[in-house]
Amino acid sequence: MGESPDGREAIMWTGLDGADRHLVIPDKFKKSNDYQEGRVKHVQIAAHVAYDGGDDATTALEYIRWVVQRQVDAGVDYLDVNTDEFGFKHEEQQAAMRFMVKAVQSMTDKPLSIDSSLIETIAAGMEAYDASVGRPLLNSASLERIDALDLVVKHQCEVIITAAGESGMPDGTAQRVDHASHMIDAAIEKGIALSDIQADLLVFPISVDTTFGLHYLDAVRII
Repeated sequence: MGESPDGREAIMWTGLDGADRHLVIPDKFKKSNDYQEGRVKHVQIAAHVAYDGGDDATTALEYIRWVVQRQVDAGVDYLDVNTDEFGFKHEEQQAAMRFMVKAVQSMTDKPLSIDSSLIETIAAGMEAYDASVGRPLLNSASLERIDALDLVVKHQCEVIITAAGESGMPDGTAQRVDHASHMIDAAIEKGIALSDIQADLLVFPISVDTTFGLHYLDAVRII
């Protein structure tokens, strides 16, 4: 955070060419609780500005490119794209997903992880994705939305399955193993290769309950 040359609040960074850059923060974001409490959701802001296509759209895309390149330089295998916070309307989230998938793919040849709490938004991202650079990763499928596996089959992508249950988070080691095992079996029944499945057995904060870490580690050992 800093000030633009004309004194407005802005996101500041050093561009890939070594030059100082700034992206002015639109006033509409300053009304949010996050902003009022000192949390600047910089990527969300840049995505909105780029999507809106105004005077600062090119600068916003430069910022997103910088964020992408930092992750690529750090050695990521996938770049996660999630637009759940782009807006309240599902249609907005889906349109933003299509836009961001195409934008990020124009910046790197790394495959993307298409991530959303809504199946429809994941489907929109998969439809927009260019698989010529590598298969995408669907993030994620679980017992509460097992139909996500149909998208995996349709788009021949890899998938993260989680240990979430049909109506909530797992309680302890046994539920983690049971939920994840059911999902793995369901995926295999649909013809999804075991090598295309990644299991997320869900790590919860140890500061909340010191047994959470053991639940996760024990589940990993069993799986």
